[in-house]
Amino acid sequence: MTPCRECGKEVSEDLRNCPHCDTPVNPNIPNYPTFGGSGWVMSVIGILFITLIVGLLVLMFTFQD
Repeated sequence: MTPCRECGKEVSEDLRNCPHCDTPVNPNIPNYPTFGGSGWVMSVIGILFITLIVGLLVLMFTFQD
């Protein structure tokens, strides 16, 4: 038994993936850093960015000389 790299629960080395979080058990696969959280922060940033772009386009086409 070995601890899972992602969730820390004990996993048999004979398995391919952790039964709890589906992370590969193979130690040869590097453990890349991940963004912790549910992703709502990136969704809010994306929505704000799109709103900014749309606002700039509206301003660009409404104020004509």
